[in-house]
Amino acid sequence: MKGSLLQDYLRSDEFRRARSLLEAGFARLGDFWGGSFALFLGAWHKAREDEAGNCILVTSCQEDADELLEELEAFVETGVASFPAWDSLFLDNSNPDPLVYGDRLQVLETLQGSGEGGSFIVTPVHALVQPVPEPKLLRDARLEVFAGSRLPPTELAEVLTAKGYRNVPLAEAVGEYSSRGDIFDVFPYSHDAPVRLEYFGDAIESVRRYDPATQRSVPGSVEDRVELTLIASDKVFRDCYRGEEALLFDYLQEADRVVLWEADAVFDRVRKVFHNISGPGGDVARDQFMLKLRDCAAAHASCMPVVSESVPAMNLGFGSVEQERSADIARAFESIGSRLCDGVEVTVYCESEGEAKRFSELLRDNQLRDSERIDIEVGPLRRGFEVTSLSRAVLTTREIFNRQVVRRPRRARKAPGKAIRSFLELKKGDHVVHLVHGIGRYMGIESFEKDGVEQEFLALVYKADVKVYVPVSKIDLVQKYVGSGDRAPRLDKVGGTSWSRKKDEVEAALMDLAAELLDVQAARLEHPGTAYEEDSEWQRQFEASFPYEDTEDQVEVTRAIKEDMQQPRPMDRLICGDVGYGKTELAMRAAFKAVEGGRQVAVLVPTTLLAQQHYSSFNDRMSGFPVSIDVLSRFRSRSQQQETVEKACKGQLDILIGTHRLLSADVGFRDLGLVIIDEEQRFGVVHKEKLKRLRSQVEVLTLSATPIPRTLHMALLGIRDISSLSTAPEGRMSIQTEISHFDSNRLREAIVREMNRDGQIYLVHNRVLDIETLKKEVEGIVPEARILVVHGQMKERELEARMGAFMRHEADVLLATTIIESGIDIPRVNTIIINEADRYGLADLHQLRGRVGRYKHQAYCYLFLPEHRHVNSDALKRLKALVEYSGLGSGFQIAMRDLEIRGAGNILGKQQSGHIATVGYDLYCRLLEKCVHAMKNEDYREPVSVEIDLVLQAHIPDDFIRSQEIKLEIYRKISSAPSREALEDLGDEFRDCYGKFPAEVQQLLDLQAARLDCSSWGIEYVGCEDGNLILRGGEKMKELLDACPYRVVVLDPSTAAVCLKKEGLLEQGRKPGEQVFGLVAEWLKTGVFPRSKRLGRRFVDISK
Repeated sequence: MKGSLLQDYLRSDEFRRARSLLEAGFARLGDFWGGSFALFLGAWHKAREDEAGNCILVTSCQEDADELLEELEAFVETGVASFPAWDSLFLDNSNPDPLVYGDRLQVLETLQGSGEGGSFIVTPVHALVQPVPEPKLLRDARLEVFAGSRLPPTELAEVLTAKGYRNVPLAEAVGEYSSRGDIFDVFPYSHDAPVRLEYFGDAIESVRRYDPATQRSVPGSVEDRVELTLIASDKVFRDCYRGEEALLFDYLQEADRVVLWEADAVFDRVRKVFHNISGPGGDVARDQFMLKLRDCAAAHASCMPVVSESVPAMNLGFGSVEQERSADIARAFESIGSRLCDGVEVTVYCESEGEAKRFSELLRDNQLRDSERIDIEVGPLRRGFEVTSLSRAVLTTREIFNRQVVRRPRRARKAPGKAIRSFLELKKGDHVVHLVHGIGRYMGIESFEKDGVEQEFLALVYKADVKVYVPVSKIDLVQKYVGSGDRAPRLDKVGGTSWSRKKDEVEAALMDLAAELLDVQAARLEHPGTAYEEDSEWQRQFEASFPYEDTEDQVEVTRAIKEDMQQPRPMDRLICGDVGYGKTELAMRAAFKAVEGGRQVAVLVPTTLLAQQHYSSFNDRMSGFPVSIDVLSRFRSRSQQQETVEKACKGQLDILIGTHRLLSADVGFRDLGLVIIDEEQRFGVVHKEKLKRLRSQVEVLTLSATPIPRTLHMALLGIRDISSLSTAPEGRMSIQTEISHFDSNRLREAIVREMNRDGQIYLVHNRVLDIETLKKEVEGIVPEARILVVHGQMKERELEARMGAFMRHEADVLLATTIIESGIDIPRVNTIIINEADRYGLADLHQLRGRVGRYKHQAYCYLFLPEHRHVNSDALKRLKALVEYSGLGSGFQIAMRDLEIRGAGNILGKQQSGHIATVGYDLYCRLLEKCVHAMKNEDYREPVSVEIDLVLQAHIPDDFIRSQEIKLEIYRKISSAPSREALEDLGDEFRDCYGKFPAEVQQLLDLQAARLDCSSWGIEYVGCEDGNLILRGGEKMKELLDACPYRVVVLDPSTAAVCLKKEGLLEQGRKPGEQVFGLVAEWLKTGVFPRSKRLGRRFVDISK
């Protein structure tokens, strides 16, 4: 393992001398090159593993803290934690970030622990400036809950609310709690998973964990007891030390050690932070803080040599290996060979097992693998160094291949984004579509008595204020209306003919669409493509070198792409997903497979900046493999473009990336096998016609940042190969979004807050005419900020130079037009300010906001409105939707307002948007699915609508669940259950999530089970009149009636009555609805009529 290097250094005389200095008292250590400080700390941790005490490592900025935190994990197995800073403007309405809250709380609890110690806590100094709760307050805030303890749920709710927890229908995020039925859920700030308490009265019956995404209990997670740290957020969430508050230093014990990395920079940052937050009035508090920090520090460490003055100092024997950084890989291996010849041992750190295998092959190719003095390790070390005392060089593949630094997110807990339960979250006043009556308006759930039994109904209003009450058991007939544009649809007339006519017109248009898509598919089948081989070892190594863990969606889509490419017909697959969900990585895997199969790849993108980003990304990922990549864009001179085109024609290029220039007549390929199209909807009609011809000849993979909902996805299966990415990558956080009028104070606060954590800012202003004027205004508001301007009218060289300077952090603010919408991803940029945000469409705003938040830090989006201009109501609605839907995967929810409809137009053609507006989104998808089956001559079974018209207590009582949102979700789940097995699973889920449910809920489940049985017997109606059971259905129903031992009267060819009352089957004093339902449910389930004692029966046909 990390073993050999770490153990050897641990035994070295140099380390023993440095350790003795540290243990003796204050010391200065210098000459740490690259990642050598992490090695030193790893050895120190190993030497002190049996001793008490933690080590707090303080850096000047967040970037250094992230770097050190990650590299420590290469040498320290466990016990590495982060103490993050609050990233907030601390306004009156600001709430603490739950993940930061939890991380800070966990560190304080570690420091306040039993004294075993052994943890490394890494923190930027601006996190230490922010106060923490008093140690005694934290000790007293612990609440222990266990099975058998008495803690009334109302009392627990009061305590949680007082401590800043939010009462919500379902506790899905940190800092939330929920009470329903016998279940009390709470997601504590300092826990990785939420806690479920099941009550019996006021006593806790069981304690277990649950998955916040599914709301199901985690198997085997029952615990004897759980400790909750309940401390008010105002004691935790504070911006800056004022001289009186508690600091992390107050938690340190005698054995703990504080080490400052680059102490001069740390103290400089302290001065800047206090100046930015408190101004001159904070000088006294600043000096007090700096004095505390100096008193606590046990050591200063630096990459520079240190001089021994009044304190012990030592320069360690680490050296540079910068010569191994080279764009020429062959030269890097020559340098490794020279080191080995000079007797130096070499350790190489790779990012993954797959990369380690590939590097072994490269060593063998360069005649170096057999050397006994070269060792390959897997770990997150990013920077190499030389250990002169051991005659050993430590190298990293990141530097050997000259890759950009991409750090893995460390947060294992879920970000506080809500699970997308359904895009059909109805609110009072929303428009809905009833399959029979058409478009109406939802007015909420109403309950009233019918025949002495309380029932619940969805109240819908139609034209002329006609009200329709839909039983909750038939909620599947109602869908939320989603159409295109902001114009409200007209309400339909109950009993009118216009609704059925509109449905017929849309269905006819959809038949044409399905036929067109099937024609394209048939053309592809006529031109056999290349059937690629199964994955090679190189393909597996390439995929294994991906520095992140694949989401489930990525695994599934990768498999689908490979299956397509291994078929003899050309692939034509569309990948839809929200911004930053990993589409580019999947495209690179497909490209690599095509190149390995001997074919060329063209990557077509809509903008020059995106072409440059893809060029960098492809080069970065494929370094170490013999793949030649180039780019065609306006950043290249005419002679360079001509040279690139010639290489592509001769087959000397494997992958060519470019804008629509790739579709020019002079661009050709010797053997083009795969075309990757990014955001096809942004190309013109002429370009799309060329792409359409390509589809029948080569493999085509299209990427779209417009998410596609499951309903449309399912409807298109069979006529278009579509894959959807809907799972957020691990560690991604939702983007906090805020609307306000342009305010110079808010602008300054937003920029300074980002600069305090050493970050950068996008400021978007989409008018070139006055962009320089805005620059001068911002310079006056934030004079300490370095600002660069970029826009599309700049010359290529100037634009490229400025973007490069911003990427090198030579500026703090990039003032830009929407040219950055498809720009280069820069992990350090985590704040975007959009000026005059009312001028943008919702989809554009969503795309712009997606430029930040691609790293592990909290990202912010500020939507500034003009001070002196009226903002129309439609623009305000769009902006409010963006703020409302700021969670992960929010593209799906935004879509239901604007983005998905645009997405449907992108995928299906613009003319389809009008049809969606006519009948609503969900019904459109159902009709499309029906047309696809018809065009393919496949059977399509319309969902059977079964009406059971019996007076039953089948609803969810308010004293069990009060939230109408949750009620609607449960009603919809039950009414859409496709089988008895699914209903049983739902019953288990409800018992787990809500506790023991009342008889009314059980009746609701039984009612759906009976509807399913009716459907299998071909029965459309069940009712009861004057003691007679009325059944209406088709031929299959007659088989059931033939086996009935009682009197059956045939009323018409599809309707029959069973005489229950005359046969004495109904008991006096019991409600007839419940009695009839009990008999019918058993009869439908078993096919045998219950209580059957008679051998014969009378059959009367009065239908004639």
